[in-house]
Amino acid sequence: MDQQVMSEEGQLLFTILEYATPVVVALLGWLSARLIRWLKEKTKSEMLSNTMIRLNDSVLTYVREAEQTLVAELKKARAEDSPGGVLLTDNEARNVKKMVIDNVRRMWGEKGIEDLKKVLGVDDAGLQKYLEAKIEESVLTEKRSSLPPAPPEEKEEGDG
Repeated sequence: MDQQVMSEEGQLLFTILEYATPVVVALLGWLSARLIRWLKEKTKSEMLSNTMIRLNDSVLTYVREAEQTLVAELKKARAEDSPGGVLLTDNEARNVKKMVIDNVRRMWGEKGIEDLKKVLGVDDAGLQKYLEAKIEESVLTEKRSSLPPAPPEEKEEGDG
């Protein structure tokens, strides 16, 4: 009787495994596909994030370089004529911006520029506009960071 029970239990286990195996294999396949898709999305997201960080850093680096060399020299040369403050002419500003964009493009190279356009979803004109905007943002950030801190406001009597 014990062998017959063992035999029936073994047969039942064999039947369960026979039907469950394809389900388990299909489930593992589905889980593997989901894991691969998740890894691809995570990698793509990290690549996008890293690309944007590198782009912002390269624009800021070349803006700082232009400020320390070219812009400072232009302002210094004109400072004697206008002691109240020196601004670049529109033409000088355009030339400095062009130089920064040329430096960024040279640093990234052709393949890097193509990758940037793909990541940003823009054509060459769109990338040009984006770089110009990033340069303006970097210039503004640099100007703000170089301003002296505002003096603290004095409290009136009766305030807090």
